[in-house]
Amino acid sequence: MKTPDRFDLSIGHYYNLVRCGDCQHIYLNPRPLETVSGKYYENSSYSPHISTQSALSLQDRLYMFLRQFNNKNKRRLIAKHAPNTGKLLDLGCGTGEFIMEMQSAGWEVQGVERDEKAAEFGRTENGLPILTGTLQDLTKDAGPFNVVTMWHVLEHIYSPITEIEHIYNFLVQDGFLVLAVPNAASIDAKYYQNNWIAWDTPRHVNHFHLKSLQKFLEMHKFKLVQKSNLSLDSLFNALMSEQLIAQRKGASSLEKAGMMVRAAIVGKVSLLAGLLSPLLQQSRGASLLTVWQKSEN
Repeated sequence: MKTPDRFDLSIGHYYNLVRCGDCQHIYLNPRPLETVSGKYYENSSYSPHISTQSALSLQDRLYMFLRQFNNKNKRRLIAKHAPNTGKLLDLGCGTGEFIMEMQSAGWEVQGVERDEKAAEFGRTENGLPILTGTLQDLTKDAGPFNVVTMWHVLEHIYSPITEIEHIYNFLVQDGFLVLAVPNAASIDAKYYQNNWIAWDTPRHVNHFHLKSLQKFLEMHKFKLVQKSNLSLDSLFNALMSEQLIAQRKGASSLEKAGMMVRAAIVGKVSLLAGLLSPLLQQSRGASLLTVWQKSEN
């Protein structure tokens, strides 16, 4: 399947997504060199970094409001599995709003963020301990951690096996890894096909569904203890996918209005599928929110 870069539609370049015939894992091939991949994040519309922008659109403000709501839900999820506060590491922390939420709840936090501008904002504006770089740049004495979180980060990682091995070594015994990734087997992915916003080529280089994610994590001594979804992703993905379609086809105002109605319908169906995910072997919700516990075997 060929998909465009949503931030650079004018050049008409498409990226290729392929599926492994064995495990059904989907990945970008070919992909940009990791050393130059940072340039694909340098767009003022890239949502995780919008706190660094001086002028915010209505859509940006809505995203920031929903992010605050989401962060409180994330804190409650972690408290369910780790009721006592401890040390938490957030990988790909952006400007640090999530670890700020956890810090306010009594956790000792550490963030890691590759983007220098976002990391610096988190350090100076939010007063947070954020390391600019990757997990490989974090020294061993920073840990061990009771909880490691990756909120829509694993899909960006060029070497996921190495990343998960490092995470395992940074966790205390019986520690938790909390992962959220777009669901490549979701209803909205199937409906929007190459216009699905969460393909997000070339920034997302790996795409998971529940079975492939479970196989991958269990290979590295993690056991699944909870599966659910991030409910707000359902509407967000549908709205942004419709927006991408509108941009690609040059839709009229009337067509855009119809697309918003369609997005609401697709989003609600996707949300329902996500709510049913704990009962299903293969979740169809927009995202996969999973909690894993480190085990010996």
